[in-house]
This record gives sequence, C-alpha cells and structure tokens, in this order.
Amino acid sequence: MARSWKAKPRASVLRVLLVAASMLLALQSSCPPAAAQEQQSTLQKVLARGKVLVAVTTASPPFEFIDKEGKLEGFEIDVARLIAKSLFNKPDAVEFVRTSFDARWTTVNTGRADFGIMVTTIYPPRVLNVAFTEPYFKTGNGCMVRKDSPIKTFADINRPNFSVALLNIAEDHKRHEEFYPKAKALYFGTQSEQYAAVLSGQAQAACTDRPFLAWVVKQHPSELRMLPGTTAGTLNNAIFLKQGDFTWWLYLNTIVNEMRHGSLYPEYDQLYEKWFGEHAPRE
Repeated sequence: MARSWKAKPRASVLRVLLVAASMLLALQSSCPPAAAQEQQSTLQKVLARGKVLVAVTTASPPFEFIDKEGKLEGFEIDVARLIAKSLFNKPDAVEFVRTSFDARWTTVNTGRADFGIMVTTIYPPRVLNVAFTEPYFKTGNGCMVRKDSPIKTFADINRPNFSVALLNIAEDHKRHEEFYPKAKALYFGTQSEQYAAVLSGQAQAACTDRPFLAWVVKQHPSELRMLPGTTAGTLNNAIFLKQGDFTWWLYLNTIVNEMRHGSLYPEYDQLYEKWFGEHAPRE
C-alpha cells in the first residue's frame, strides 16, 4: 500500500509536467514566425527581395547627379552598383531611392532604403543617428571662388561684405562660426545650388567637399578656381545604415574593405579612374 500511495502522486505530478510541457511547446510553435521576422537581418531581406534599395542624392557631381540624358550617374552610383554585383552578380539589381540630405537618416531608419551613399562624412554626432561602415572615400572641405575674385585664402572670405554658400547641415553651420563668422552665410539644400550661387554672383565663395568643387572647376575652368588646401584636414565619406543590424553592417563593411584593399580593388580602381582621373589610394 505504501508503494502505491507514493506512486500516485508521482504519476499525477508527471501528468501535470507533461501537460505543461505540451502547452509550452504549443505556445512556442505559434511564436517563431514573428520572432524570426524581428530577428531577420536586412541582408536576408535584401537577398529574398532580389535587389538592394539605396538612398542617394541627385545634385552632387561627380558623386551623384542627373546627366544630360536624364540618367542617374556618378562615382557613388557606380559604387552602389558594385555592391549590388557582389550581392547578386548583377550590377543593375539596385533601386535608387532619391532623398534629401536632411532626410537621409530617416530614409534608412524607416526602412525606405537598405543603406545610403550620399557624399556623407563621418562626424561623431552623426554616429548617434546611424551606423557607418569604414570609409570608401577620403576627402576634405575646400572652397571655390570666381576666377577673378580677390579671395586668395580661406581667411579672405571672412569679411562682412562677402557671402559664403554652405550646405544646410549642422557641420556647415559650425564651420561658418569657426572659419567665416563675419561673412554672411547662405545655406542651400544641394551642392549644385552652392556653386550656382557663385556663378551667379549671389555668393563670393562656396565651401563643401573638395572633390566636388574640383569637378565643378573642371567644368568651368575659365570662370572658377579652387582655394589651396582644406579647412578641416582629411575627412572620411562612408556608407550609412540603420543601427542594430550587425550582420548587414558586417557585410557592407567587408565589401568596402575589399574595394579599398582587397579582391574588389581592381573594379573599384576602374571607377576611381573613371571619375577622378587617377588611381584609387590603397593605403
């Protein structure tokens, strides 16, 4: 009797445990799809979609611009196509999402684009908004003036009777306060508007990414010239993406590294020569 009296509670407990385990398994079986969806990397979504969505601008030649035939072209457009080629072996497996500089963080953080490549320099405050890969391009901030301008140095711009064309971004507001506080600041949404202001006489100088200004001067050699040097030393342009997706960031960062230093360097170098007329640095 003692043996059977002890066995019944054990059997009852076992039945309770089995029922609880069954309920837990049933609950778990109903959860994985949602949980898996939350944990799925953008990399898997991109591969399943068959194309990558890239945030771009259209007014920053030679990086990104609309050519005479109405096509989106530029160095960064070709870099985006190289990334698409690495994903799908098809450079055209990319959809460009046109956006403004002001909206670029929102564009990637809301999922409208998988990443952005928009002549975007890495600054510490920006790292609070998005994640950056290592740089795909090294640049610096320079200034451009009319060829007949009396301005010879950056210090010459800092006069009350001069206007300087800048981008309407926090870094350029700060740059105005640091380098040209006496000059009137004119803020624009695109780099094309900056150099148009100089050509029209609305501004005496335009200050932004030096490679962009060099390209503009090359198009207008009889009207424009560059000031020597840069205002902030070497700066790094990088791909930006939504924070928190390590798998997607690692993929993009690896591809950038291979473009700059490894197996993709020959193709990257061809793009660099195409747009800048020199070999890509490989340091």
